[in-house]
Amino acid sequence: MEKNQVKSMVLLMFMEEGMVLPSAFKTLTDDKKYVSNLLAKLTSEGYICNRRITVKSQNRKYAVTYKAICPKGVQWLIDNCSDEYPWLRYLPNPVPKFVLTTGTNSENLNRFLKSISASIIFSNFGIKTFKRSVQTNTSSAKSVNFQKMVSEAKEQYEQDKIQHGIKTESNKKYEDIYFHSRDISQYFKLTKDEIQQYKFSTHTGLLISRGKSYFVYTSTPRGIKFNSSSVNRARISATHYLFTNSITNEQYGAVQRGIIFCKNSKEFELTFKTNKQVEKKKGFVKGETLKQMFHKLFLLPVCRESMYTLDEILTYQDDLHERAISELMRRDTQFKKVKNSVFEMQYNNCETLVGIDMDIIKLQNVYDVITEEQNRDKTYVIVCYEWQKEYYERIMPDNLHYYTVPIGFIP
Repeated sequence: MEKNQVKSMVLLMFMEEGMVLPSAFKTLTDDKKYVSNLLAKLTSEGYICNRRITVKSQNRKYAVTYKAICPKGVQWLIDNCSDEYPWLRYLPNPVPKFVLTTGTNSENLNRFLKSISASIIFSNFGIKTFKRSVQTNTSSAKSVNFQKMVSEAKEQYEQDKIQHGIKTESNKKYEDIYFHSRDISQYFKLTKDEIQQYKFSTHTGLLISRGKSYFVYTSTPRGIKFNSSSVNRARISATHYLFTNSITNEQYGAVQRGIIFCKNSKEFELTFKTNKQVEKKKGFVKGETLKQMFHKLFLLPVCRESMYTLDEILTYQDDLHERAISELMRRDTQFKKVKNSVFEMQYNNCETLVGIDMDIIKLQNVYDVITEEQNRDKTYVIVCYEWQKEYYERIMPDNLHYYTVPIGFIP
């Protein structure tokens, strides 16, 4: 990949909201060092800048640094990328000073930044993000609003395409679409008290992919703890919205899937262990366990390798494990398919789980079995990708062994 191409990819990531969390850039390329050096160079040369907020989580404060684009960065895109992305020609040239629309407080802004990262990840799979109209009181005499400037440029570009008889996707109803939680909430039929409570919900967005719905979460440095009342309130409200807008055919209250993006293996471990502790506390979360709140809950690190796993989850959905099982049995005669409430296969007569999708509901079931006193001397196997071992070794005991497969092994 050419260096200018990576530079344009980095700067284009800002052209939705003007700001991005640094972790989102890990999904661009396998060469993490090059991307890190490029971000530092773009910052020192004034194409982008660093911003910092302090947020409070679980009674503790921590700093969050994010990147924001500067007028120089937008100007570079106009001058160098307009042939490939013609809508850039509709931006003001030269680029004026602009401001970014941010949240009303640091906690809301941090939540929205996480949602932007998810939006960027999903865009790699051709999944569009729902856009609400931008309302701002910013005086145009001093500076313009970045989001409104970009939105108007794209709208004018689409209108001109229609006038010239060119097919446009602006009015297309997308089967796959992502909603920022702040945007979908404006359509909920909630009371004032419920709206206030909803502002503190943990999920950052809602993904609709191939007719299935997923709540999207992002963990914190201390993991993420789920609360059944918050999950159920969001589920009912989201399903009402999806039904009234004919977006999905799933039954009422049926958003039973989730995707959690974590920053690293430490956040992966903390999220898993925190919810194991919650499950054991009597009366907590109104007696509802994580397994009862979700049918599937994928805990995925934000990295290049993980994007292949996300692609498999969204592409194959409920058929993913069956496809993997068939391929494993074809490749290795030591695998046998079994009927078991926890394990799906046997390998060398050891009970085996297919763990390539990093579904922590399944992982919790496995953990519960292999940590029982009578099972600690038994050997269990998990099928996973090589890069996933680091994550599983943090949460699983030593009697779990690993059978690794190459990325993309499912035909």
